[in-house]
Amino acid sequence: MNQRFPQISKLLQTNIAILTVAFLRVLAAVRSGNGCLSLAALARALPTPGSPHSREKRLHRFLGHKRLDYQTMTTSLAPLLVSARMGLCPILIDQTKSGNAQALVAAVPYSGRALPLSLYTFSYPLTEPALLSQNYLEHIFLLDVETALPPHLVGIWIADRGYARSLLLLQNEQEGRLYIVRGRSNTVVTYNGRRMKLKQLTTTPGHVSRYEDVFYHAERQVRLDVVVYHQADFKEPWYLLVPREQYPGG
Repeated sequence: MNQRFPQISKLLQTNIAILTVAFLRVLAAVRSGNGCLSLAALARALPTPGSPHSREKRLHRFLGHKRLDYQTMTTSLAPLLVSARMGLCPILIDQTKSGNAQALVAAVPYSGRALPLSLYTFSYPLTEPALLSQNYLEHIFLLDVETALPPHLVGIWIADRGYARSLLLLQNEQEGRLYIVRGRSNTVVTYNGRRMKLKQLTTTPGHVSRYEDVFYHAERQVRLDVVVYHQADFKEPWYLLVPREQYPGG
């Protein structure tokens, strides 16, 4: 633990190990609550002496510790989850929820699975003074995860249509960020001087077509390339937004 999590105190390292064992115990057992994971279930599974109440208090003290933050954990987890030999690292970003709690999640592919690398939890409406908007929250999240990556790695952000917002794409371009984002088919774009919907960029089923120098969005006009792929069993083509080919690293 000390070798892998040097930024974290011995006390937190011990509690992380204890909580990991509790997770494994809970996940290996038959659970009620429609399979949901609760803090009470984790507390009961902690491999520590004392009453259920004392274990629950210990868990809450750990989770509320001021020195425990997701960026520190990400910095420690990144070398474990990504290959030291990789120059480019695909990072999947998505948002999920549990009840009223929302979570931004960054994950890396591993043996056909997506292993969580970092997460940020919040709730609607955004009430924290530092969170000016959803776009601002996501932008800070990207910057924090990038900072946590080992210096020899460059992240390639992969996201679905919810992240195909012009401001976020513009920030990616300005900050030299590599990305593959699925675009919204009804977004207005300009290609070869012609204004059209993104879905008007076509390809032959089973083939890939790349449209270079597309201006994405009616107002912000974010300059990028669009890769169109239409698999035979897809209901509609996929419109993948990527940096321009002449873009550094593109």
